[in-house]
Amino acid sequence: MSVSFNVTGKFLKKEEELVISENFTKRTFLVEVTVNPQYKEILSFDLINEKTALIDGFNEGDLVVVSFNIKCRESRKERSQGKYFTALQAWKISRYGEDISKNNSNISSTDNTSTGEESVHQDSNKTVDDEIPF
Repeated sequence: MSVSFNVTGKFLKKEEELVISENFTKRTFLVEVTVNPQYKEILSFDLINEKTALIDGFNEGDLVVVSFNIKCRESRKERSQGKYFTALQAWKISRYGEDISKNNSNISSTDNTSTGEESVHQDSNKTVDDEIPF
């Protein structure tokens, strides 16, 4: 089972599409989130293949909601075995305030952006038996 997350923040930058191979393209974009108003964090998201066009309509400063999965892979280089790389792989982005609940009904959508706090939400499709009791 894949776990999905949402984050709300300010769209900062989008990179050009990078062609890795005939069957693989990648595009990166940055979003600034605020957990504490004193300390802003910048998250780097990847869009893969047909998803690379999702950010075409977004500009610096737009308030956005990004839906993503966390991916981790071990390095394929022989001398780097045992090293792991983690990526935030986005699969949806929308402007804050658009009705995301109808398209993401399985993702919780509590909102604390108006207080200046960043919000990350985990997939709420689990049963009570799946949760850790502490």
